[in-house]
Amino acid sequence: MILIIADDITGAAEMAGIAQRYGLSVGFSLVTDEPIEADDHDVMVIATDTRSADEDSARATIRDIISHLSFSPQLLYKKVDSVLRGHIIAEITELMKNLGMQYTLLIPQNPALGRTIEQGNYFINGTPLHQTVFRFDPEYPVQTAEVSTILYPAHHLAVDAPLLRGINIADGKDQEEITQQLEKRTRGVLLAGGGFAFDCLLQQMNLNNEIIPLPEQPNNRTKTLVVCGSTQSREIHNLPFFQQRKTLVITMPDDVFHGEDPTAWMEGCVKQYTQYETTILRIGHEAVTTKAYATRLKETMAEVTARMIQEESPCQLIIEGGATAYSILQQLEWNHFTIKKEIAPGVVCMTHQDATSFVDVILKPGSYPWGEMFN
Repeated sequence: MILIIADDITGAAEMAGIAQRYGLSVGFSLVTDEPIEADDHDVMVIATDTRSADEDSARATIRDIISHLSFSPQLLYKKVDSVLRGHIIAEITELMKNLGMQYTLLIPQNPALGRTIEQGNYFINGTPLHQTVFRFDPEYPVQTAEVSTILYPAHHLAVDAPLLRGINIADGKDQEEITQQLEKRTRGVLLAGGGFAFDCLLQQMNLNNEIIPLPEQPNNRTKTLVVCGSTQSREIHNLPFFQQRKTLVITMPDDVFHGEDPTAWMEGCVKQYTQYETTILRIGHEAVTTKAYATRLKETMAEVTARMIQEESPCQLIIEGGATAYSILQQLEWNHFTIKKEIAPGVVCMTHQDATSFVDVILKPGSYPWGEMFN
């Protein structure tokens, strides 16, 4: 039994998709006050929204998860953001304290996306992290590429170096080096990182399980709602999927973006949404510069999306951006899901049973490509 705790919901979905790719049965839920049951799953994924919370709340959430566990996992994997956003040190420290562990092996990078750590510095396609778009992140702006400074007081761990007591951030520029780092894991070491390292770990376990596809659930609806809640979202309405359908694109107006009362805009969104087969709801491309902006936009997008779905439930809800996705599902009080399939790396489809039938919920991190999904 593997337990995965992820600090945002799209990262959690990515991990669930990887596990499902290896034929493992996966349970998926948001954090609740209920006991956490293993059921008959091989992997249990718990999605938190602690990346968007304050540090004290993040620590408290970790303590609550451990206290609500009704089983002892053989492996606990702490999923973190691949570019080191969030309360990583605080959450890992809290896990180590509650689990009685002295060492953590942290492997956040994703060489498949050009994200590497070399000699203690983080690069994206060869560019130091603090010289990329992540320097403008509204919640966690990056000011250096040195990982031990970003995640102080963690240690930088070279490929040929032994683990030190505390949190070790592993170098790794490709799958071979990531695999070498994973070989340092022993029973008393907490493992943390991104989806790439988790994939390498499952490869090391030599899993050959056959993926059993879920049966298609009955659904007499055809409506699709796409919510682009990331400021990194790109234009998608001209892709074949949308060109072949009657598609409405709703962009948040400037006055609502900057804090004006969104009530009238929301009411208009609901009325328009009911008239179209496919609707794309988007923030727009203006950069968000403060955490307060990001929080307000997330909450506004969640409220308008919930109103639209309560008016007419779609057969397919597609959400880009982890913080927005978590807020929407919380607003809808949708907490438990079944993993259906991995569409592309990081893009996962899961199902939720609402009052009348099943809804496919597709989640994608804001910085990941859509793959072939809409072609």
